[in-house]
Amino acid sequence: MLNRMLGIAGAILVFGSLGFAITQKETILRHGQTAYLDLAPRDPRSLMQGDYMALRYRIASWVSSTASPDGCVVLVNDARGVSQYLRIQDAEPLAPGEFLLRYRRRHGNVRLGSDAFFFQEGTGPLYTQARFGEFRISPKGEALLVGLRDAELKPLGAPAR
Repeated sequence: MLNRMLGIAGAILVFGSLGFAITQKETILRHGQTAYLDLAPRDPRSLMQGDYMALRYRIASWVSSTASPDGCVVLVNDARGVSQYLRIQDAEPLAPGEFLLRYRRRHGNVRLGSDAFFFQEGTGPLYTQARFGEFRISPKGEALLVGLRDAELKPLGAPAR
């Protein structure tokens, strides 16, 4: 009887945690700040390894080697909506229009959200035109990649949802 109760309690905990995480991501997708991050040159070999593209972002190059391993950068969107790097977050409060983007440094590389974009088999050539990653960003700076955009900020491929 005790084992059964522990099993039920464990299942409730697992499914409850999973539901909470999904709800958080859905909230970011619906209400998050839209940001377009300029892509750095991509390694085209990744297109040949499978149905995904490895992504790097120009903003990552602004995060200096002296910055803490994990933190946030402060961004602002220009007139087109493209996010521009301002500074590493410090104690200074955000000005109107500024927002945070969390970064993590792993094995010497700066990660800003997703570093890969997966797409349907056979649609790889469409994504070679990608110049921007489209993100939804929470007020705390957590970023979700929702799609890729071309140089004119037009969506590439099918909508993410």
